[in-house]
Amino acid sequence: MPQLPPDENKKRELAEILKLLASKPGRISIPAVERLAKGMGLECYKEDADTPGVTRLSLAAKIFLLDIEHSGNKIVRVQLDFGSTAGQSGGLAPQAAAIFRKNLVPEPKIPGRTALFTPSLSDFSDNLNRLYRTDKLSTSLNCFTAITGIYQSLQKIYEYERDNMGGEITALCFGSGRPRMHIRGKVGLSIDYWKERRALSNKSEEGDSSEEGQRLWRVLIEVEEVPPDFGTMGISSITPVRATSHWVSDEVKKPKEDNLFGDIEELTTDWLEPPLEDVMDVAGDPSQSRPPSARFVARLDPPVVLPWHEEHAIHPNLMLGPDGQLENLILPNVSENESIYRRVYVPHSTSTSGRDENEEGILHRYQLQNSHLKPVVGRRVSEIPFSHPRDLLKIFQVLRQFALLTTLLESCFVSPGSLEPPPQPAEKDNKVDVLDDLNSFLQDDGAMDDESMSSNALPVDIMLEPEHSFGLRIVFPNKSSSIANLQLQVGRNAELKLRTSSTEEARNDSSVGVDTDAIKKALRASEDIGLVLEWIRQQQ
Repeated sequence: MPQLPPDENKKRELAEILKLLASKPGRISIPAVERLAKGMGLECYKEDADTPGVTRLSLAAKIFLLDIEHSGNKIVRVQLDFGSTAGQSGGLAPQAAAIFRKNLVPEPKIPGRTALFTPSLSDFSDNLNRLYRTDKLSTSLNCFTAITGIYQSLQKIYEYERDNMGGEITALCFGSGRPRMHIRGKVGLSIDYWKERRALSNKSEEGDSSEEGQRLWRVLIEVEEVPPDFGTMGISSITPVRATSHWVSDEVKKPKEDNLFGDIEELTTDWLEPPLEDVMDVAGDPSQSRPPSARFVARLDPPVVLPWHEEHAIHPNLMLGPDGQLENLILPNVSENESIYRRVYVPHSTSTSGRDENEEGILHRYQLQNSHLKPVVGRRVSEIPFSHPRDLLKIFQVLRQFALLTTLLESCFVSPGSLEPPPQPAEKDNKVDVLDDLNSFLQDDGAMDDESMSSNALPVDIMLEPEHSFGLRIVFPNKSSSIANLQLQVGRNAELKLRTSSTEEARNDSSVGVDTDAIKKALRASEDIGLVLEWIRQQQ
């Protein structure tokens, strides 16, 4: 490529810088909000509010109107209105307005301390853009009504499953998920489908207060424009948006038609099939009709790494190739056979020498081994289009499987110690500390090197086994110096299956000395491989 003249180079660099700056929403201020809204295509109006000294900035689309009342850059009130939109959009609007207000008046990261820099407008921009996309696609039908219609149907199913399946956590993690509107910083419909350490959750507690600090997996239900290539090629299996709340019957469940056990009544969700609404290109002429140009899409929060063939089974018309090898996508900073050291703090753990290991933690050395001949390729999935809410259950079963598999791997290679170390002893005199550190340095020739760490650490080899059902093979030494082998399979809906063996099994007809059901229960409760291995070793 020929070199451009210096002036042309500068112009191109300046154009790239301006393009980058234009893509950034900027920092929180009323002028930045107005500039952001105009850039999206919203109409902006300013007028005096009812309160003296307060100005109202109105951001208007076809369907919604967002009013921001402010005095200077101080936000006084935020109000959202969906006009005459059918369904629950209007009744739920105050919850969405509260999120927009929180975006504009964020809480300080350190309570009681003012931030040095004005926070970014990115959260407000993300939520406003989500509303505007939904509004923009509401050309032939109201997409806000379509989304709240899904919410109403899924809420009906969730309440039934919560009351009949054993509580909120069971319905969330094994049923059709928990639908929420305008929650945890996101405007719109979200469905929680997985929760970390679900077995430790208090089933009697509901609401956000009992979930603070806990990791939740969810999908955000949105609409998007149908790609033009899908329609012209006739390969799309995704039907367009339907604006209805009648996705499920009033009874919610019905007996299975192919029930093999006559004495046990198996129930399944009684889904309905709403008719597809056509858009008439010529008013009054049904022959000149076409389906709506929007479809439902589930955006994953957070994204989940899936094997490519699993994603292709969910979305057969996927035209994207894999991103890379599955292990590298799940653990991007860990290379094959690399040693990762981690201290595991286990209460009431005592070594053979009588020293309380809880004081220093038990050092583990993890290595990720490659046990399969054919590499498994995958993708980091961030969105999945769908036609009907019933499609989500199949999607959730796969997402739960690989969310748990990822969590188990991260417990070894990403996360720090699973339990906090014990409290430090009272501070000693600084001079004594300095002498202790100097003596330690002179005796050990500095910090512990890799060879010393390796000799003192418990070696744990972990292999990903994609055959039959995705799982892990975990190899580690027992306290009796034999080698234990755990074969852990993670199936649909994060169902665990476990086989154990050891080098002593042939001699004394034992495996690892702990019942497999107890190990599975421990894994469900902690979702931490290192912690469970130490618990197994304590039982021996």
